[in-house]
Amino acid sequence: MNQGAAERLLRICPEASLLYRVIGQEESAASGWLLNAMPAPGLTELAPRVECCWQPMRYHVLRLEALGLKVADATVGTYAWAGVLPMKSKRATLGMLARAWSCLAEGGRLWFAAANRHGARSWQHILGQLGQVRVMSKSKCRLFRVVKHLRHQELLSSWNQQAEPEYLEETGLWSEPGLFSWDRLDPGTRLLLEHVPDASVDSCMDLCCGYGALAAGMLARGISVGHLTLVDADIRALRMAERNVRGFDVAIRACWLDAVREELPGRMELIVCNPPFHEDQHRDSGLGQSILARACNSLRNGGQLWAVANRQLPYEQALHDAAGAVRVVVQQKGFKVLMARKVR
Repeated sequence: MNQGAAERLLRICPEASLLYRVIGQEESAASGWLLNAMPAPGLTELAPRVECCWQPMRYHVLRLEALGLKVADATVGTYAWAGVLPMKSKRATLGMLARAWSCLAEGGRLWFAAANRHGARSWQHILGQLGQVRVMSKSKCRLFRVVKHLRHQELLSSWNQQAEPEYLEETGLWSEPGLFSWDRLDPGTRLLLEHVPDASVDSCMDLCCGYGALAAGMLARGISVGHLTLVDADIRALRMAERNVRGFDVAIRACWLDAVREELPGRMELIVCNPPFHEDQHRDSGLGQSILARACNSLRNGGQLWAVANRQLPYEQALHDAAGAVRVVVQQKGFKVLMARKVR
């Protein structure tokens, strides 16, 4: 990791660096695992004592694997320690904590770090339900350690239940805490669904598909799709999307990909996309530009990309440069629907 990258990661995720460095100092003779692991200063030094990591986001997985770390989706084993970094969703984080605690040996140590601006203080009370909490404050973060002496099966069951997928009556879709707009249809997706044309297509990609609200909504509307490709960086979202389109008469391919760093499936007749402009909890307006430009490269000649974005995000030029033709279909309630056609 070069100096510039290390300084950036330390600035945007100081809790990760604090977690890695303290575990590295205090767990020098034991191996453990990391949940919601992400690259940050201190991880390279800790890596030899990390048996595996869990991380649902593809862009982090690529970086972790580049450091030689093993990333596993389902972990079986017992560990001397577990290090956990919170997600934006409290419910998803509770599920991670339950998973980490269940895999600790008797006397094992649970380490958890959170930035003060992300509610570190509230986690002290939550972790206190597991046992005595040791607290360290540094770099505007708090680091907690709890030693496992009791299993707390009822408490862990409650935490796991809060993180489980749910069927949402309002949308008729399955979703999961921690996903984008997980418990309601966000207004941008709703607006895009209202304007995507009804024309039948042989190939369609729902890029950055989330739990599949766009694809499922189009199919429920009766739009005929021969082959549907679902793409998302979050493996949890991709599984929900597959579940939500499974009942329709369409050939489905699901791809766990980082749309910025990995090659996307090509020669699409239609792509629909509600691109993110945050990576984790950090805003990056260039992220959506990169994703949409790469999406245009996945269109066949004459193919169309339909996308929705916050009204102020400057995506038009990137789409024009990549596809050749772009227009604003509608602007409404702070959002805009864009259509790009590949003409070159």
